[in-house]
Amino acid sequence: MSETGNGKVVINGRVFLYGEKAPFVASGASVHGALEFREDRQQVRCHECGRWFKTLARHIRLHDLNAAEYKRRHGLRQKTALCSEDYRSVRLSIALHHNTGQRLIPMRLGESMRGTRRVGKGVMGPRAEKRNTEGICQAQVLSKLRDFAGKLNRTPTSEEIRDRLGLHPSSLAWLFNVRTYNEVITLAGLEPRKPGVSVRSIKGHCKFAKEDLIEILRDFYVKHGRLPNRTDMRRGICPRHRTFEQVFDSWAGALSEAGLGSVARRPRTCECGMCSTCYKRNWAASSRRKTA
Repeated sequence: MSETGNGKVVINGRVFLYGEKAPFVASGASVHGALEFREDRQQVRCHECGRWFKTLARHIRLHDLNAAEYKRRHGLRQKTALCSEDYRSVRLSIALHHNTGQRLIPMRLGESMRGTRRVGKGVMGPRAEKRNTEGICQAQVLSKLRDFAGKLNRTPTSEEIRDRLGLHPSSLAWLFNVRTYNEVITLAGLEPRKPGVSVRSIKGHCKFAKEDLIEILRDFYVKHGRLPNRTDMRRGICPRHRTFEQVFDSWAGALSEAGLGSVARRPRTCECGMCSTCYKRNWAASSRRKTA
């Protein structure tokens, strides 16, 4: 693994900050599905020994590996160049100047087909680089699960993982090569829910995170200029009182956390025209006009 989290990595031909895509799955002395890149010296890191070179094309022969085998072992695409960007640019300009590209195309195609038959299906497109780019490699998924569980103060359910994180439980099981979603939860260092125990029976259970509820209250106050009432909650405009009480222990505690504790409650004789009080008053007034 990288000693410095401030370095850079090359994934799918693009340069990212190491911390932008971390964490990564370890592969030898480096990371799986990426090339560690040292920009100041224009060098890349060898996965086998951890040393830095401008190009790994010759160095990997010391490890009894060719380029195809090296890329397959460490989750790199066959199109990924095993050199720094500056070195690749220099070699490309030399090839264009001497017009060697056209002469090398038939030879390269033949080597590529022979390498594909020799190494197997893995050469056609390892998915490790794509997973690192999209943030769904094993290490990144485990980090997301731990962070999400920390927000909920409990182990998330499979429905919450699918709806909030966009990760399907069966896909997670396939990614980690396990049989069930609970095994993935165990790998993340979390405690799986016991069979037969309803999630709603767990103390403090709520499908909303604490930060989400605070944001809902603040947005409602900015939009309507008042606090939500029970009519708003029945209409689904705002979560119900029970939801806030499960997270904040009380409705007053929720308002205090959102910074709305000093906001006065809406008087009974309001003129919003939306609440049940206004509806009853308007209905009574219209009834009196009809009878008169």
